[in-house]
Amino acid sequence: MAEQAAHLKLDEIKVGFRVLATDGHVGKVIEVLVGTPLEGSYLGIRLGGWFGKDLYLPVDHVRTVTEPNVMLDIPRRTLEAVATRGRPRAFGPGGGR
Repeated sequence: MAEQAAHLKLDEIKVGFRVLATDGHVGKVIEVLVGTPLEGSYLGIRLGGWFGKDLYLPVDHVRTVTEPNVMLDIPRRTLEAVATRGRPRAFGPGGGR
């Protein structure tokens, strides 16, 4: 998966893109955090509507990006197990790009 993420152009992912798991829609992109190889890079996803929760998924789980969709390589039920709630510490509080 890391090799797959290396070929992924993170600048193609825009806020508002739909996020699709292998078994359907999960939410929308709220930010893209691009870090060093040590920090990793993350996709901020809002699950649900206005009062949904925000998760940060390592970009290793992004399979493809075809505007306006980001396709993941995991099913919805796995998303919360591999993602983190809240921004990863390396990125501190505040917005990404």
